[in-house]
Formats: sequence, structure tokens, C-alpha cells
Amino acid sequence: MHVLGEGQQAPWTGNAETMGFFVSQMGINDLGQFAFGNDTQGGPDTSDDYVLRFGGKDYDIIAQEGQPIAALPGSNYGASQDGMHILNNGTVAFWSTTSASGQTLFLGANVVARVGVDAPTNQTGGGTETYQSFTGGSYAHSSDGSDWMVRADLNGDTAVDIVMVVNGAVVLQEGTIIPGSGFTSPIATGFTNSFALMMSSGDWFVRGSNA
Repeated sequence: MHVLGEGQQAPWTGNAETMGFFVSQMGINDLGQFAFGNDTQGGPDTSDDYVLRFGGKDYDIIAQEGQPIAALPGSNYGASQDGMHILNNGTVAFWSTTSASGQTLFLGANVVARVGVDAPTNQTGGGTETYQSFTGGSYAHSSDGSDWMVRADLNGDTAVDIVMVVNGAVVLQEGTIIPGSGFTSPIATGFTNSFALMMSSGDWFVRGSNA
């Protein structure tokens, strides 16, 4: 079934703008509500990037470029947004650049993690490096929001800076051997061919390569 299409009127703008590029990651929950991102056309370039939820009748604006962020006073949502998914209770999760600290992971109105500010635990060698960036399509939650994961690039040594993080702790790290795996070779540089997925139960899966 066709729901939305580039070039059509954007109902969340009162049909004043048309739909442009759709962000690649979208999500749908068990109630049929879905979350997505769109860069509209025909309006100001400083406020045309949206994170949205469709609840069955109306489109709700969850975040909009240039609008203030309640959880980060003095900061606004930026123009780069991705990672949209939706919990079974209708809460939308996503990441967005911000005027305060670059990429930030959000769960609804709450901040989950920020680049340059937060650091995941369980880094190899007891490291405490902060996040440098988050990978677009890797941010995910369990259906009730109790578990989350993301692929990230850390500040610091580039030989071990790519990580998979679950609930704020590193579970896989570039250049290190997976604990308990029996492997003798470390995870390959850059997580070659990596693919990440979290199930509704919170179980997670990552595909990658050894060096």
C-alpha cells in the first residue's frame, strides 16, 4: 500500500510544503504506528527537516530542524537526523545533530547519549573515550524501550575506536578479541561488513569480520 511519496503535499505542514527526501531508517510498531524522517521542499531551509509519527489519523511532529530541545536548554535540533524507530507505546527514538554538541541520541524527549560528552563503559583496556559519532542505521530499541543499541566511533586511538554499544556498555570493539568466543583473531578494522539488529525482546545481533 502506498502511504507517502516524494513530491506530494506534506500534511504536517498544512500542505504548504511538499515531501522531499525520506531518511532511510524508519520504524513501525505492533499498533501500526510508524515513525520516519523527511526533508520537505518549498519552505525555509532552516526548518525543513522533520522527525514524524503517524498514529493512524494525524502526523505528529516529534522534532523539527531549528526548534528548541527541551532536554538541552539553549540548544536546537539540527539539519541531520536519522535512526527513526518507534516503541509499542508510541514513543519515537532517533538521533539528530544539535546546536550544542553535534549528534545526540533521543528516546522521545529524553537524551540517551551525546557525542563529545558521554562515554560508554566496558571499553578495552579500561578506556573512557567519548563518542565521536553514531552510525545512522544502527540505533535501535527493544519494543518496550528497556534495551537499546548503537554502532559508534569513539574519540582516541583509531585502531580500536569502532564499537557496538548495548545499554551504554561496549559489547564489541574493533581490534579486540570477542570475550568467550574462542577466536584467536581480533575484530577487523572498521567492523567490515557489519550489520546490527535488535529484536523486540532486546536480543541483538551483529555481523562482522575478524582480522
